[in-house]
Amino acid sequence: MRKNRQGFTKLFSVAVVAAMGCGEEAATFTDAPTGSVDAAQTTPDAPAAGVVKVTVSRSNTAAVGMQVAFLNADDSVVAVAMTDADGVASATMLPGGSVTVVLPAIVGARPINAEVYTFEGVKPGDQLVVGKRAPAATLVSTEVLVPSLVRGTVVDVQTNCGSGSGTSGTTITFEARQPCTTTNVFVSAHSANGADLGQLYKANVAVTNNVLDVSGEAFRPAKAHTFTLSNIPAVVVDADVSAFAFAGGLQMTASQTMGLSYNAPLGTTRAGDIVLPDVAADLLATATIRRSNGALQQIIDRAPLAALTVDVTAAQIPWFLSAPTYDAGGSQFAWTESADGSAEAVVTNNSFTRPANGDVPAVTWRHQMVAPHIPGRLRVPVLPPAMTAFNPLPTDTAVALIGLIKVPGGYDSLRATAFVGDGPATTLPAQGRAVTSVFFPQRGVR
Repeated sequence: MRKNRQGFTKLFSVAVVAAMGCGEEAATFTDAPTGSVDAAQTTPDAPAAGVVKVTVSRSNTAAVGMQVAFLNADDSVVAVAMTDADGVASATMLPGGSVTVVLPAIVGARPINAEVYTFEGVKPGDQLVVGKRAPAATLVSTEVLVPSLVRGTVVDVQTNCGSGSGTSGTTITFEARQPCTTTNVFVSAHSANGADLGQLYKANVAVTNNVLDVSGEAFRPAKAHTFTLSNIPAVVVDADVSAFAFAGGLQMTASQTMGLSYNAPLGTTRAGDIVLPDVAADLLATATIRRSNGALQQIIDRAPLAALTVDVTAAQIPWFLSAPTYDAGGSQFAWTESADGSAEAVVTNNSFTRPANGDVPAVTWRHQMVAPHIPGRLRVPVLPPAMTAFNPLPTDTAVALIGLIKVPGGYDSLRATAFVGDGPATTLPAQGRAVTSVFFPQRGVR
């Protein structure tokens, strides 16, 4: 169960923008901050409109003819457009509105339910992205030349083009994705019984005639670093720490790299060593902390490769104190959250199921959203008539998977690529800290 939970949190791996205080949206809710509407009305200059563009891909190609709703903050329609031959739709909008893309179900041997994507709090100039698009993969067998090692040594190779493994004394090859003219390379060596024999990392290695040569480099033995969790709140019942060396898009470990795990009672401080490659790289460390109600947070640090101390109380963001529920009448998800720290964004991966009605079969669709964080609630835009089938009804069943996020650069750095993020290279492109907060009900609890 824990593995599934950690997998889900990768969705939030993924600042309060001006749209959060947009007059129309704030007025919809009775718990809006006092004066938020008046403040917007007294702004001397009206906000400037500008073009918002969304590029939509599906199955690694341009998604043509997909419906896109561009809405103002009060859900009034700016435009309902269809994506063009390049999978692109655009409209001129004021800041603070939303953009929703609908990808209809694919009917076939393995049906795919409809997918709905919503970006809230958009700004003029946004270049939003739904789905990845990459050239068709071409693989070429590539040879790796490594430093001399004792025959029988197990060698693992990782590059930006692919990875492979072999035994010293034989040719080490892997299938490299093309084009691959230069790549970052990480090589780790260990004996047959797992004893560490060192690692090396080299950036921007040329690939010549399908040969990648790092034989002139030297292996360095792995090194232990101390990781400390300090000032742990009493509500935390268990914690894990994992770590990698991270450089050039590669997550690097040694044969002896193992995470730390702590169970209750934790006390206020826990510390332990993690063995990592001694290479020119950053540290990428994740501290996962949990409460007894199923709430979970991950504190992800990209820092110099050295010992690390995390002040858990200072790093935490709001905890979920209750499971999110959907209120169709208010068109919003709602939950209770703690007042610890601050979050900047909400990312969701929700599913809605509409029961069968006579001859009409039941239907399920997924609705992913990214929005500025408003404590305890997430408003779902009411879609226009062309998309009304995806406005949830009181009889629909909603399963909410919602996460709060704090990242360097705030909401503006997350919004455009929230649905196509590629791990820490996207979330933490430089040294800094990201924190996520999610809720997983205990077994038997809805």
